[in-house]
Amino acid sequence: LNLYDGNKLKRAAILLFGKNPQRYFIQSHSKIGKFLSDSELLTSDIIEGNLFEQLEKIIDTLRTKYLHSFITYEGLQRIETLEYPYEAVREIVINALIHRDYFISAPIKLFVFDDRIEIISPGHLPNNLTVENIKKGVSNIRNPILASYATKILPYRGLGSGIRRALKAYPNIEFEDNRDGNFFRVVIKRIPDA
Repeated sequence: LNLYDGNKLKRAAILLFGKNPQRYFIQSHSKIGKFLSDSELLTSDIIEGNLFEQLEKIIDTLRTKYLHSFITYEGLQRIETLEYPYEAVREIVINALIHRDYFISAPIKLFVFDDRIEIISPGHLPNNLTVENIKKGVSNIRNPILASYATKILPYRGLGSGIRRALKAYPNIEFEDNRDGNFFRVVIKRIPDA
């Protein structure tokens, strides 16, 4: 399956299926922080586990602790809607987990402010990719083994369509490919109340 290299498991196997990937790759966790202002941290969480567990925990923690939700009813059915569309947030988080540079000793960071969510992924866009390319669905996979198995166990397709789906669900998203700082930032901005 290309997940074993001689006498040890490959990084992708541990990140996807490991019980405690952070034991071997300390930087493979995520951090979430809620800020009162651009500098005043209110609360934070460290999210660990394999990629599937991290995805579940990140989304659940955002939904239950960091983001506001609105309750409406259709007949007797209760409908919970997050202040940012679930589909857009999930797509961005999945992309951060799969396409980050795991050789950089830094976690994925999710910062929640009153007017935006920032998701900072270690590593700039690989090779010749640009922000304009990824908006059009062009992809260049940094972690090919990881991505190939992620299509089987995560809601990830690996076709370069995730960013387009996120933008379709919520167009108020900005991207920054910071080559000097070696990170990729996604800013999901709240649309001001009309």
